[in-house]
Amino acid sequence: MSERPIERTHHVGRRTIIKALYSPDPSARKKIHRERSALTGLHHHINAMIDADPQIATATIWQCLADEHGTIAAHCPVGPASRAVIGPSNR
Repeated sequence: MSERPIERTHHVGRRTIIKALYSPDPSARKKIHRERSALTGLHHHINAMIDADPQIATATIWQCLADEHGTIAAHCPVGPASRAVIGPSNR
């Protein structure tokens, strides 16, 4: 197989392919670490709401963040952030 089909198949550049083909032990792909940016700066607000009412629902937290702080974060990232503090539900 030539270099171009390998590039397309594995989504890497030509230099990466050449290094991998001619190296006795090719290096592993780099892992990219990305921070979740939807709730950046809001964790202390979430923690305060949970401290005030430990039984608060995720939907209520999300609604308060939207109303009081003008966030446009989707409902999805609020759940894991609140469960990290509260713990898993008893359902």
